[in-house]
Amino acid sequence: RIDRLLRSAQDASNRLRMVPVRPVFQRAERAARELAARLGKPIAIRLVGAATELDKAVAERLGDPLLHLVRNALDHGVEDAASRAAAGKPAIATLTIAAERHDGRVVVSVADDGRGLDRARILARARERGLALPHEQAPDSAVWELLCQAGFSTAEKVTDISGRGVGLDVVRSAVHGMRGRLEISAQTGAGARFTVILPPTLVAVDGLGLMAGGQRFVIPTSAVRACLRPRPGDLDSVAGRGSVIAHQGRLLPWRPLPDLLGLAPLASKRPLAVVVDDGARRAAIAVDAILGRTQAVLKPLSGLPELPGVVGTAIGADGRVDLVLDPVGLLSTADDSVRKAS
Repeated sequence: RIDRLLRSAQDASNRLRMVPVRPVFQRAERAARELAARLGKPIAIRLVGAATELDKAVAERLGDPLLHLVRNALDHGVEDAASRAAAGKPAIATLTIAAERHDGRVVVSVADDGRGLDRARILARARERGLALPHEQAPDSAVWELLCQAGFSTAEKVTDISGRGVGLDVVRSAVHGMRGRLEISAQTGAGARFTVILPPTLVAVDGLGLMAGGQRFVIPTSAVRACLRPRPGDLDSVAGRGSVIAHQGRLLPWRPLPDLLGLAPLASKRPLAVVVDDGARRAAIAVDAILGRTQAVLKPLSGLPELPGVVGTAIGADGRVDLVLDPVGLLSTADDSVRKAS
């Protein structure tokens, strides 16, 4: 009964923090109209789902990356009226800024009906800069990821809007800082969509308690797909992928949690694992113990060294400090560990 009362109080507190995304959208709309007029590009702007609610702290931090995406769409994506007419498009371009709730998360997108993304041009620019390139048959999504490399730009000349080396890496960093992820989809000549997927709140986390290497952790339950107790022989090794484990017909990367964070190794010779999914990737993260469900009040990592894959701390019922895991950062670190090993 006490747990139910505490949860009810926390839910009520969370509801008080919820605000509509409309003011953030309206600010982005004003900036879009000003920039479109300056660039001489006729534009129609659609705001969809402006009544969608999210935590006030999320709304405040969403503003700058959203502005960046809007400017990026108008400068790089939307063509001028003459170019659109030559391509058989309406002279007036459409920019859509949208929000919705999906699977307990807030999904915000900026989409245009402009020129889309040029795979060959992006690869050529990445080659010029000496970046590691995806293989020739890689999906477009792997190529679009190059746009998020620090300093990457396809602009031919430097202006006060483009080509300054401040690009989508800044957006992705800001989104990761909110425990979210950035997704890019595009079709050459038919526009692009940049989607930001965020937790509804940055304050309270419904989590699963974990123990690994003598340290307690909390991981959001929204990212946990299963808990595993591997048997001897379940683990295998695959060239270029490291240790893997079979789960539901897929071979998942197997990564001990302390190894990803540079902490003390697992104590157990028979570790458990949680299957973690950030919407784009999935891996089995090995731990010493699974402690059960908890609700954590998130605090920043003030005074502590920054750990990739850790978004903050929470104080447990016994007064101990738990580290709160960021699924996106954790799986990015897991990917990096494979690349370095290979």
